[in-house]
Amino acid sequence: MQLTEELIQREDYRAQCYRLLSACYCTPEENTLKQFKEEGLVKNLITALEPICDNAAPFARNMDDALSKYTNTEILVDYSALFIGPFELLAPPYGSVYLEGKRTVMGDTTIDAVKHYRKAGVEMDPAQNDIPDHISVELEFMYYLINKGVEAYQNANNEEALKYINMQEDFLRRHLGVWVPKFAKDLRNGAQNSFYKNLADCTLAFIKSDMEYIMAKHGEKGRA
Repeated sequence: MQLTEELIQREDYRAQCYRLLSACYCTPEENTLKQFKEEGLVKNLITALEPICDNAAPFARNMDDALSKYTNTEILVDYSALFIGPFELLAPPYGSVYLEGKRTVMGDTTIDAVKHYRKAGVEMDPAQNDIPDHISVELEFMYYLINKGVEAYQNANNEEALKYINMQEDFLRRHLGVWVPKFAKDLRNGAQNSFYKNLADCTLAFIKSDMEYIMAKHGEKGRA
């Protein structure tokens, strides 16, 4: 696969989509909500989605519109009911809940996610409170893999770059691409406000599109 300015730009858009979607699933404390509403986090997501995933961009635009309709408290209350508790979570944000067919966390699939991280040279921050297969962590991991792949290409290390393409494909096949559709359904059905309903649809549309892209990219590897 030939490295071009167009490809670098597309890979940057992909990376930014993963990073910004990850931020949307972090606990919306005061600073996060300020990023949502005042610093254009969701607007940046729209900008990154439009050139590479036009079917996901409308959901991001709806997310941005929703931010003007709800108070910080309303968003926090919905986030807590969906992802934190204290009652049964409406949309558990953990891969193992969906991949292992039971409402549990820290299962075998969580360990498998950690193996993927370590294979890529990533260790969980001890100060990180999230479980390793939390959706925000897995999305952030894809951001990391994409950046490492581009860095390798820029250093003319095609073998290293192809390794990161393989890692992206494998992680999507085994993790995000498998459980996000089920999670997105729970999120859409459980959310009380349109911000999280549209976040569900945006995430699902982007992951589906990116899987198609990475599979096509995989087919080019022999021509790299």
